[in-house]
Amino acid sequence: MPLTTIYGDGTRIVGDANALEQTLHPTVMAYINIMHSPTGGNYAMSVNEIDAVNNMVQALVSNGIWTKLVAIYPIIGTTAAAHKFNLIDPRDADAAYRLSFLGGGWTHTANGATPNGTTSYANTFYALNSLTSGHLSIYSRTNTDGLFQDIGSSNIGTTIYNGIVAKLTNLYYGGINQSANLTATVANSTGLFLTSRTSNVQLNMYKSGILVASSGALNSISANGNNMFIGALNTAGTATRFSNRQYSFASFGSGLTNEEAKAFSTIVQAYQTKLGRQV
Repeated sequence: MPLTTIYGDGTRIVGDANALEQTLHPTVMAYINIMHSPTGGNYAMSVNEIDAVNNMVQALVSNGIWTKLVAIYPIIGTTAAAHKFNLIDPRDADAAYRLSFLGGGWTHTANGATPNGTTSYANTFYALNSLTSGHLSIYSRTNTDGLFQDIGSSNIGTTIYNGIVAKLTNLYYGGINQSANLTATVANSTGLFLTSRTSNVQLNMYKSGILVASSGALNSISANGNNMFIGALNTAGTATRFSNRQYSFASFGSGLTNEEAKAFSTIVQAYQTKLGRQV
């Protein structure tokens, strides 16, 4: 394999007869550095992993999606320390929306992070507060059926719900700051599930880049203000609906248009394929 040197300014030199110079996106360089620090478990990203992350970021930038993202969890590495970072703001801080893996029972591998289905969940420290724009996405590598909350939050009483349930009796449930879920029939719980709200009266749901449900008349109330959990539902601070699905990507941010959502799904699938863990 050609020798590769990555310099502090992000310049990458591949040392072979056809050597090329490539500049990494600054955020990617920051992500590499914190992964390789004690707080990241001193994880040294491979050249393939670096290319996968950088290719994804550059594609998101070129498609005008990067600025709409608040958090991306690439789930690179084999430990909780490596899996926790938000690529958009790769700091080990609650304010940077890095993941805190709680409840015990998590399994971390190169393919993803897997909760145990009974106690495990991850706090993102991010609350989706806008009624008019927002999206949630999660990449599941496990095909299981049940009321497993892949990502979400709600309050008590008049329920204000954010979240994705990838599959319950062949249904995909999605919602953003509303009291009634949108549903779509799906064959399995694998792939990228994305729920996007682009206005107070427009919610779309996508599975692996395909629009599977759309609503122009939502029952909107207000934001619940609770942090989003991954692998469980945050019900006013209490984790419920524990999942046992393996996750290899998640994101939050502003609402994505139909074209952006489809491009986003294509980019994320290419990222997973580069890492050899696509479904």
